Amino acid sequence: MSKREIASLAIKLMGVFLIVTSIGYLSMFFGFMNVSGLWQGVLMCIGCIASPACGILIIVYSDKIAAKLIREDNVYVPSGEDVMTKNDVMAIAFACIGLYIAVTAVPQLFSVLIRFIRFTVLEGQLFSGGVRSARSITTLIAPVVKLGLGVWLFVGSRGFVRLWHRVRG
Repeated sequence: MSKREIASLAIKLMGVFLIVTSIGYLSMFFGFMNVSGLWQGVLMCIGCIASPACGILIIVYSDKIAAKLIREDNVYVPSGEDVMTKNDVMAIAFACIGLYIAVTAVPQLFSVLIRFIRFTVLEGQLFSGGVRSARSITTLIAPVVKLGLGVWLFVGSRGFVRLWHRVRG
């Protein structure tokens, strides 16, 4: 197997893992019928469908993602086999971890948005200045940071490998 094929296989396995772990989010879909507003229902549907949809897209586009991660697949090795370096393996691992973090953050973000809309905007308590208002706004921070970190790990996996080597000396 070439380096790109190994990377594509690892990314496909991550996509399958994301689909399997997102089964728990499907219970949110049935909660759609108990919401009071249209926007809450739409956000709830998007939240429960986003994770399996991302898993499917990851599987479908795994070859293109692998091509971006492993650019130099035609390195000549005298034995005739491709050699996968430690940096290649680390880049694939960082990308897979980033995918997992980002995709699991999406349903959490939509869940927090639904609660935020329900308890602050619909009840008019967004700018009331109370503790509940501050708590509602701060609950948005964790999923947004998690999503940003996941995308950053995925997109910048090569940079994280270089940073890892600088830190390790």
